[in-house]
Amino acid sequence: MQPQHSLSRGFARRRLAGVVVALAILAAPAMSMVPGAAADAGLTSEQVADEIIRMQGAANAVAAQMADADQRTDELTDQVAAAQGAVDATSAEFSQLRSGLERIAIEQFTGAAQSSVLSLFSTSGDPMQQTVLRNVALNVGAGDLDEIDAVRSDLADQQATLDALQAENTQVLQYLEARQGQLDTQLTELAVLQQRLQEAEVRRAYEAKLAAQHEQEA
Repeated sequence: MQPQHSLSRGFARRRLAGVVVALAILAAPAMSMVPGAAADAGLTSEQVADEIIRMQGAANAVAAQMADADQRTDELTDQVAAAQGAVDATSAEFSQLRSGLERIAIEQFTGAAQSSVLSLFSTSGDPMQQTVLRNVALNVGAGDLDEIDAVRSDLADQQATLDALQAENTQVLQYLEARQGQLDTQLTELAVLQQRLQEAEVRRAYEAKLAAQHEQEA
């Protein structure tokens, strides 16, 4: 999971920084730009100013959502690592317990072990295996077998938790990728519209609307 997450760490932060830079350009004094398609779109100055402000808000909203998702991937990375560690530890414990019982079975019931592949943890209905298991239980004690069952149950629960975390992380990464495409499109459209800000009438309308918006938010 680590290589996958490394593609997303800082993902939305970088995109949000891109939006901030783009909006700073929009708010800066008009500079010489090559006229684009927006100049021929037939929009009035007021309409252009409204559209720029609307698109700025939309881009900021997407960037904020991406930042939240990016933070979640950071949390998931830590959670996946912890869950993987728990699975590894419990799996090692389970293997040790299983090996111990298999060794006892082989030592005490060599004939049965040699005539059939012994699997202490299968659901096989083989009478020979079932006989061996019953004899092992009598020799090692029911408490030991209960311990193995408990460890096996813990391992299944921990693996399920790990699988769920990994699935969520995959979904978040896919969400970030989709949102990046959306944000790139929005910034491209903003770059076209910002060319109209070199027109004095458009800039006046834009600055007046932006000032009014800030007053409402204050």
